[in-house]
Amino acid sequence: MIKLIETSSPLKRLPKEIGRKDILIFDSLRFTCEIIEHAHHQLMANILELSYGTSNKHLPSVFGYAWSIIDQTVRLSNICKRLPWEKENEIVGHLSYLKDFRNTYQHLDERIQKALLENELPFYGVISWVYKTKNTLKFELCQLVSGNWISGRAAQQTVPEINLESPEIIDLLLHTVNRKGEIINVNLENVIEDVKSLVVEIENRFRDFCEKNEFQFIDWSARQDVFFRIKNE
Repeated sequence: MIKLIETSSPLKRLPKEIGRKDILIFDSLRFTCEIIEHAHHQLMANILELSYGTSNKHLPSVFGYAWSIIDQTVRLSNICKRLPWEKENEIVGHLSYLKDFRNTYQHLDERIQKALLENELPFYGVISWVYKTKNTLKFELCQLVSGNWISGRAAQQTVPEINLESPEIIDLLLHTVNRKGEIINVNLENVIEDVKSLVVEIENRFRDFCEKNEFQFIDWSARQDVFFRIKNE
C-alpha cells in the first residue's frame, strides 16, 4: 500500500527557522496526510477481508474510512492553500473534483429530500469494487450498501481489463449523489495516488526552499504526536 509520508520526509523534520506559524501549517499538513494514510490502510484491510469472506461485516467502519479519505483530502487541499507558494490552486487544483463528494458528506442533512430520498439511495452511498482471485483471471463484482437496500438503482460497475498481474482489488469506487441529485462516483485508489503526488511536490519544494536558505532540519520525534497522562495520586 502507498505510504504518503516517509520517515525521512522533511515534513517530519521541520526547521525552526521557518517560524512558529509555518511550523503549525506544515505539521498540520503532515498529520492530515497520516490520517488519510491510516484510513486508506484500514479501508483496504476491511475490503480484503470482505472479499475473502473472513470479515465480521462491520460496514459502518468501512464507510467511515472511505468518507474520511474524501473529507481529509479536501481539508488537506485547504491547508495547502496557506503555503507560501500556493497561488490560484497552483498545486492543489487537481483535487477540485472531490468538492461535490465532500459537500454531500458535509451537508447531508440539506440533501435528504432532493438528492437522496428522490433517488431512493442509502444516505452514505455505495462502495463497489472488483475482486480478482490471486494468480487467476477469475473475478467478482462486489458492492456494499450503507444501510437497508429498499429499492432504487444499484451502483453501476464496469469490468476493467484484467490480467494475471492485476491487483486483487480493482476499481474501488465510492458512489453518492451531488446537490442536483445526480449519481457520482470517485475511485478511492486514484484519490490516494493524487494525494501522494501532491505530497511529493510539496516535499520537493520545501526541501529546495530549506536548502537554499541553509535551514537545518530537526528531529521532532520526541515531541511529535505526544500522549500526556496526568495521574491523580
